[in-house]
Amino acid sequence: MTLEDDLLAVASRLGFAQPLLSAYATVSGDLHVPDVDDRIREFTLADQTCRGEILVPLIPGYASWAYRACIIAHAFRTRGYRPILLVDAGDFDISPAATVDETYAKSVELSRFYQRKIPHLFGMETLSVGDALPSSWSLPEGNILDDAGCYRGLDLERYAISSTRKYLKRYTLDQSDASVSDTFDAFLRSSIRLADACHHLVETRDVEAVIVNEPAYVQGGIPADTAHEHDVPGYSQMLGYRDESILFGRVENRSTQPQFTDREVVGSALSTPLGAEERDEIDRIMEGRKTGDTSAIQYSSGTNRSVDVSDDKLLVGMFTNLLWDASLIPDEAPYPNVYDWVDDTIEGFRELDGAHLVVKLHPAEAKFGTEESLGEWLENTYERLPPNVTVLPPSTDVDTYELVDQLDVGIVYTSTVGLEMAYEGLPVVVGGDTHYRGCGFTTDPVDPEEYRATLRNLDALEASPETVQRARRYAHLLFVRKHVAFPYFTTEGAQSYQLRPVDHDELTPGNDLWDHIVESILNREPILSTQ
Repeated sequence: MTLEDDLLAVASRLGFAQPLLSAYATVSGDLHVPDVDDRIREFTLADQTCRGEILVPLIPGYASWAYRACIIAHAFRTRGYRPILLVDAGDFDISPAATVDETYAKSVELSRFYQRKIPHLFGMETLSVGDALPSSWSLPEGNILDDAGCYRGLDLERYAISSTRKYLKRYTLDQSDASVSDTFDAFLRSSIRLADACHHLVETRDVEAVIVNEPAYVQGGIPADTAHEHDVPGYSQMLGYRDESILFGRVENRSTQPQFTDREVVGSALSTPLGAEERDEIDRIMEGRKTGDTSAIQYSSGTNRSVDVSDDKLLVGMFTNLLWDASLIPDEAPYPNVYDWVDDTIEGFRELDGAHLVVKLHPAEAKFGTEESLGEWLENTYERLPPNVTVLPPSTDVDTYELVDQLDVGIVYTSTVGLEMAYEGLPVVVGGDTHYRGCGFTTDPVDPEEYRATLRNLDALEASPETVQRARRYAHLLFVRKHVAFPYFTTEGAQSYQLRPVDHDELTPGNDLWDHIVESILNREPILSTQ
């Protein structure tokens, strides 16, 4: 039994989509409605025992995020903190729940269903962005952004750009195109509402911490930056690279993305040798990433096929990103524009007779779809690629790790493959602003001139025993220590998952894991695994 897009779109126009979804969830069981302990739903926090509030925006109301958020919120609630679950009840001019290639009504209605249904299962109330605004609020008129694109100290322009890219699934945003400018303006207006709502909540309520999802976009970045502006602990989170795990980031880090870690923690990890058990564990995890055994989502083809190129040349692999991913809006990078990075790399190889470049386009282009393909850009930009450049499409059956085994040098923008290549002892050149940039096991040019000079001398690059050890220590930090146990969520594939039951006793005080998470957030400390 399936709920057809057209039926839900009609129901949305007529105003009965939510009752239809509720009935459908009851009859079919197809929707992501988790099994929640009755004691969680019946839990009450008396006003006299409330120690403060935790702001957790459920925007958009993905089932996976709503479930994670409510689990985290209940752990705080049992320790005396009342959650403020902020939702989009039609307050945004454009919903971040949808993308241009989806049925908009279905995406929006499902988001609203989960942001209402899952908190209800936990016995929690929600607060709409509109109700969080002062009663006298109105949308500011005129040019409300300053010269830096900021409003109330928040970089709204940046978040509106990243959200527009995600919604349109495009990297290039031509403001003369009405579909682009209208989408950007809608996200900008939504940003202003969310910014004012978050400011008002933090200024008038006893908010002790803010916990967000997707901090690179409007829905997560604005609440996180609001926390930072008001000196309130702000944390981001995401599901781990390994199944049944979660990662946390902090607004004080170099980036609010959960992959980034406190500089002090990174520095300590890089300078501390791994013990025998730690070496065995990270070796097992990294080997499992090649087969998918230790990865929540497997992007590699899983075949044994390698690329057929001449053996007498220096073989260099270039690994690209999904263009509309927000990681391609770097804070610090030699190439703020990814196309400039690609162009300089290809043109650099035009003059390198002794080297061959293999450009592996990101498989997520095929898995998640894109309205702007790097492969198409290459075809439109170059009448003929240099003979020493080979391009592998997103759907290639050449396995990533088989290719890595053939390489002499790796080049990345922000791809995790860069860390994996350094782990395997390859020299790696970074063109973007990835979380492992500057950790001492990659070559990190500071500007295009230095990057082009690095390309001219690729044959001089080598990974020393010290850089390999640093890569291994960083990999252990990322894939082991930063991965906190979260057994309530199983990933079954790209955008496919199962919500597992949660028990009240697992989240209450006295549980070491949740004691550690809650106390770390309240004390502004990094959250690392206690196992």
